Amino acid sequence: MALPTVDRNHVTPTGERLFEFHARLRKEARWSEAKSIYDRYRADGNGYYDGWDLTTRHFQLKQAQEYAPATPIACPREAEPAHWKSAEISGEEVVRWVFENIQRMDVQPAEAPSAGAWGLWKGCRGDPKNAWEFMSKVWLRGVRFSDEEQRAAVDKQSRFLEAEAVQLGEFIERIALAGSG
Repeated sequence: MALPTVDRNHVTPTGERLFEFHARLRKEARWSEAKSIYDRYRADGNGYYDGWDLTTRHFQLKQAQEYAPATPIACPREAEPAHWKSAEISGEEVVRWVFENIQRMDVQPAEAPSAGAWGLWKGCRGDPKNAWEFMSKVWLRGVRFSDEEQRAAVDKQSRFLEAEAVQLGEFIERIALAGSG
């Protein structure tokens, strides 16, 4: 059986990344117990990540168990701007708006093009891990750039690669000189 490619950023149902979950169980001396449960889930035909996600149900964080409310807490909703109810906005526009405003601290709900954009912006602003996930997995992979932006990115990458090639060439020359001396 081939080993799966491990995604170090895979988040388990406990909210921990998979490697954090493994480290916690080792620290709590519960690794062998978790591994045997995981092995049973795998034997039942579950995939690598599904097996670990199911296993995490048996090893909830203590703080989550201690502080989980018995009934859901009602949270007051923020006032929704009128344009949110009627806005038809593409996912690309939402992603671009969040990207353009991610560093701003003074953004108001009325500035967001939709409730989804506002929620995504708040999530990114509230947690650096979420911001990193957004930038690396959503922004860089999901946005279609205009022709000008693509040309600028290609030019920038070309200049970078040319500079790297020059540095590499100089490094090879220095090695050759050192070896011949």
